[in-house]
Amino acid sequence: MTKLSYTLGMKVFACFIAVLSGITAFFDGIGIFLANSYDFYSSSLAELKLAHPYLDTGMLTKLYGMRGSLLPILVISLLLFAISVIYLLCAAGHRPDTDEIVPNLQDKIPLDLYFAIVCPILLAILFLILEGRNPLADTGALSFVVIGSIILAILGLAMLLTCVTRLKLGRYFYQHTIAYQVIRFCWKMLAAVTGERVPQSIAEKKALLLRNHIALHDVIHSCDIIGSSDSSIKNVEPADLERILAVTGRVAILCNGGMSYKLYRKYQESRLGIPAVQLPSTSPANAAWNLERLSAAWGEVLLPLLEEGEQEEKESQ
Repeated sequence: MTKLSYTLGMKVFACFIAVLSGITAFFDGIGIFLANSYDFYSSSLAELKLAHPYLDTGMLTKLYGMRGSLLPILVISLLLFAISVIYLLCAAGHRPDTDEIVPNLQDKIPLDLYFAIVCPILLAILFLILEGRNPLADTGALSFVVIGSIILAILGLAMLLTCVTRLKLGRYFYQHTIAYQVIRFCWKMLAAVTGERVPQSIAEKKALLLRNHIALHDVIHSCDIIGSSDSSIKNVEPADLERILAVTGRVAILCNGGMSYKLYRKYQESRLGIPAVQLPSTSPANAAWNLERLSAAWGEVLLPLLEEGEQEEKESQ
């Protein structure tokens, strides 16, 4: 069976066809909608010009002349779009010189950061297109819609391909995010402090916490945030920590980083009546603190608490 060619030239050509056919199908669909809305199939051109004097005469004439070919063009465009996109989905991550999946430059950007950059651009362009003037009444508006649609198509296709490549790489899809790296670094630190190996599965992580009488919880339940930018946090809904304290009783509370401490002081401390201890963030963005320094700082506070917990457990037995 002949293998598909995944050369760069073929991928670029398929991307060009996908964008071109997708844009063609999009505008052709709009053309069919307008043709039906303005009764192109039951009215003469002269009648349309009299009934809709606010429409651009040149564009109205061109669209009216194409009314019979709109449906065939739509069918052909959708077929080309489907074929090119299916090829690109198969080719995503492949290289002609290897059978392995190889991420490219955009695939190496953390996924949550990637979405935080691309999604606002897509939404802004889409909003401007939808809120703009009628393209049939303004040639400038039509030009903006065309350019905006091309950008939307390119960015949308890029997002689809990078997601497919990451899925083909398996756990890379969720592991290559800023949020995952923050959590993973936290587990490395906890393992170093407690003298245990770094847990991999969810079951191992739960077991480590239970053995050492540690609970992990977010300070806030939900909020609006741009990507992973703590400074953009707003519309905060505090987490319900009382339900934990109702079971555990009064416990020591350690905050992972300055923002966690700030949010705890603002939303939780007065409710719980327990002052928190601020410790350095385990986020990879906190580059000044390596694993050794973090383990020492956290161990200085956490180890006495763990020893105290072990002593209380022995006494209770």
